[in-house]
Amino acid sequence: MRIDQHGRWFHQGSEIKRREMVALFSSLLRVEADRHYLVTPVEKAVIEVEDTPFAIVDFEVDGSGEGARLAVNTNTDVWVPVRTSGQLFMRALPDSDIACPCVDIRDGLLGRFSRAAYFRLADVLIECDGWLGVRSYSRFFRLERAARSVRSDVNG
Repeated sequence: MRIDQHGRWFHQGSEIKRREMVALFSSLLRVEADRHYLVTPVEKAVIEVEDTPFAIVDFEVDGSGEGARLAVNTNTDVWVPVRTSGQLFMRALPDSDIACPCVDIRDGLLGRFSRAAYFRLADVLIECDGWLGVRSYSRFFRLERAARSVRSDVNG
């Protein structure tokens, strides 16, 4: 089995299209020492993951300021609140220097923001102490250094 860079699941070269099957398999997914496994009571099988096993396809921000609460929705239709330190962070794309936001979905299993969700996230970023990021559950998650504004002190 394989999960591609967009969070799509494949078995013997064919994409698994039934959401219920993908949701079931994803509930059995574990990561140990940077290797991914499907773990059942009787078997532990290696699964190839090209990037992250989950894609973040949507998110919601409830509230604002210190009371804001961010929750992300995965491609397996699981909503995950972003509340612990380090749960939301930037990570380089495979074989690239370009970084994209990721969320620790559970126990080290990561989800990368899809392109559409990433662009939506850019619309809700706030600046705090020279960083762009989001607030969630009274924490500020830094994502990128804020661009410095160019200021001119010309008299005239």
